[in-house]
Amino acid sequence: MAAPWNVRLGRISRLMLAAHLAGCYYMTSADTLPGAPAPRKTPGTTLRSGSVVLADQFEGGKANRPVVLGDKHFQVTGWDFRVRLTNASHTPATARVSCLWATDGAQQRQLYLHCLRNGQWEDVHARASERADAKLDRQTDAELSLDAGEQIYLVGPFWIPYWRLSAWLQEKAKLDVCHVSSIHRTPDGRDMWVATITDAAVPEAEKRRLLLLGTPQVFEWGEVPCAGAIEFLCGTDARAAEIRKRWLVDVIPYSDPDAAVRADVPNQLFDARAAVEGAPDSNPNMRALWQWIEAHPPDIAVEFHGENRLKADGQFNRVYANVRETFEDADRAALSDRVRDALIALPDGGIRTHLTRGTWHETLAYALAERLGTAAFLYAAHQRYGFQANWSRGVEALIAAVEAAEL
Repeated sequence: MAAPWNVRLGRISRLMLAAHLAGCYYMTSADTLPGAPAPRKTPGTTLRSGSVVLADQFEGGKANRPVVLGDKHFQVTGWDFRVRLTNASHTPATARVSCLWATDGAQQRQLYLHCLRNGQWEDVHARASERADAKLDRQTDAELSLDAGEQIYLVGPFWIPYWRLSAWLQEKAKLDVCHVSSIHRTPDGRDMWVATITDAAVPEAEKRRLLLLGTPQVFEWGEVPCAGAIEFLCGTDARAAEIRKRWLVDVIPYSDPDAAVRADVPNQLFDARAAVEGAPDSNPNMRALWQWIEAHPPDIAVEFHGENRLKADGQFNRVYANVRETFEDADRAALSDRVRDALIALPDGGIRTHLTRGTWHETLAYALAERLGTAAFLYAAHQRYGFQANWSRGVEALIAAVEAAEL
């Protein structure tokens, strides 16, 4: 198919080293893309204690039953909150936020906190203490310094605001290699964007198709590795140029824009089957997504999720892989096995969970494998590594999938 390194992508072992190093070079937009989120139209929550105001009235904001515990001291519940803290005074202040969260039974989890300050993500040092509550058995306390009049965002999961990502995609659309279009106009009037990156000089009939998309579980930051992959593919790296010659790569960072902004939409991970079957009461955004995918069937699909479980078996990331019996075609089954192994072999990857008819048949990934014969995966990037590393993980997963397919 294609030709050796610098002429063609090399062997899988060589790829793994390249994938490991990829994140060192493709950080330009990751440094500036987060930006401050836009105001949200739907009502949110605002609390004030002393000079500090806590609010979630911005796109993607979610406060999770906040209460005031004391002077400039707030409490939120769960791991998936996103709140803005504002120092309303003319002097510096220190805010304290206590977070109650559960360990999810046998699946022990860790609460990782992040702060968006002046458009840059920072990891937040937090102090954990045990609680007696049977369901919410841990408390994490964080202290944050605020300059006079400063606004910051304290979150469990980081993210890229929908408005900022939309504007960034329009900039990418000016490049010859990137075509951006709207799959669907959502009930709330937002565009579901797809960026297709390829070398237009090579006929499409000679190419294979790869789909990368962010999870409809918007609190699992799937748009971050998607944006990282777009930045890499649109760049000047020789590997990106080779991929563009042989592949059509479709990237859908937000598979549900309304959920991304409102932050009050139920989890749609297991809503795919009804949408795929065209049930009139199914999620309209998922229905439109599936219709587009059917018209542009991929050979490989990776849906990016997030993970915050504690380290197990020496690994942090998790690959949800299709079982072999999903595929009627032996070649497609073999392709799925190769891509699965390549994703698991990435640094700090390696926990494999099968997509089975008994537990995961309601997901989009399972429908892709079952109905279209796609080598489809859910890939959970770990929150422990922060924004920059998960941006790079999109590049690494992209290269790993392509290289495995071309063996």
